[in-house]
Amino acid sequence: MWSMVAGLLSGCGGNNGSSAPPPTGFTATAGDGRVKLEWTPSPGVSYWIFTATDPGLNPSNWTGLPNAHGYSSVHLPFYMCGLFNATPYYFAMNGRINGGPGGSSSPTISATPYNASASAWTANPKPLSKIINGSIVSPDIYGVGYTSLTTCSNIASISSSGSFAAVGAGGAIFTSDDGINWNTYSSPLSTDLYAVTGYAAHQNNPASPDLL
Repeated sequence: MWSMVAGLLSGCGGNNGSSAPPPTGFTATAGDGRVKLEWTPSPGVSYWIFTATDPGLNPSNWTGLPNAHGYSSVHLPFYMCGLFNATPYYFAMNGRINGGPGGSSSPTISATPYNASASAWTANPKPLSKIINGSIVSPDIYGVGYTSLTTCSNIASISSSGSFAAVGAGGAIFTSDDGINWNTYSSPLSTDLYAVTGYAAHQNNPASPDLL
């Protein structure tokens, strides 16, 4: 971690740089093992994010705190992945212009990642349906799965994405890109299906992931 710290600190105090106010609208949204950070940026300002699992976090003390990390020149939105579920994480930001010293800190905010699979399922008011012998039916769903097509990316042009699948009675199979809008998959099976698993051979290539 010290090489990362040295890299961050080396960007402080450029000859022509100056400090900048922290961004406004700094928010943290928890997910399963990750947190998404968003803010309202100002043009020409480079923002840094500091994080740790200590509520006393600020940009001046983060190196000595548990699970500390710092990220320079972040873009919007910023995803932090591989986090411990049920553990509160704390975040602070500051800004600089042209490599100048960091300005005052934003308020320290927090979010707690959670285990999405432990949440209770709720009934969908629009059940999945398919046409069988000319009739629309809504089979019981016994299993749902998700395959990641991209990693928790912080590349501005790529957001994390994946593919959902749901299976159930009579060989019912449905797929979705967002978990909200579903398409019926034509299945040759007539037996009940109970589980879903998947693998992306070409991860981070969502145009051609070679999904199995």
